[in-house]
Amino acid sequence: MSVGVCRLLKESDGEKIKYAHSSAVTAWTPINVSGLGVLIPTVSATAAEMAASPIMFYRKGTFMFAIQSAVTIAVKQVIYYDTATDKVTNVSSATTFLLGTSIEAGTATAGYVPVELLPYPFSAGSVSLEHLDSGIKPAYIDIAVGTISAGGTATTETKAVVGVLSTDQLFAEVRTIGGDTTVRILNRTASDGSISVTLSTPMGSGSPKIAYCVKRAAA
Repeated sequence: MSVGVCRLLKESDGEKIKYAHSSAVTAWTPINVSGLGVLIPTVSATAAEMAASPIMFYRKGTFMFAIQSAVTIAVKQVIYYDTATDKVTNVSSATTFLLGTSIEAGTATAGYVPVELLPYPFSAGSVSLEHLDSGIKPAYIDIAVGTISAGGTATTETKAVVGVLSTDQLFAEVRTIGGDTTVRILNRTASDGSISVTLSTPMGSGSPKIAYCVKRAAA
């Protein structure tokens, strides 16, 4: 495990993944991948080789790294990997990316410091339907929720709703405050950019509203 710029000290719960990076990688030299975080390849490979057969990368564990010149690192300090020098530092720059946390103190004179890789946090957009197991994947997702102010003599109420498609499902119910509680919904329709609800009779006065929810089949 001495190839590259780091050495594995402690494996944490077998946190490895198979992945095909878009550029060549060197064994035991960390990379930072958008959406995945820090990955450390276990073997060297070209992009073409990985496209044909993805390789194993560590995404969690404790590794020994060389310390940048003139840098002193304390215990439990945030550590950055410098791609220009292939060493670690405690200062962020244009050539660094966030690597993890130091387990021990170290200096450039001593040479090395153990670093625990930073677990990659979930960010907006990093969890999507295609990555969910079938047991927890919803059948439908909510597209729009709201109310339609109704009243007067109209039996069909229409509202523009951005993002709604004709293939969506519209659910609606009558909610009145002091109005006619005998009004029923006869039909409800979702169209591209709008929804409409047909009532049995006009709702009349009394601040009536129609509550609606537009749902779309999860893909």
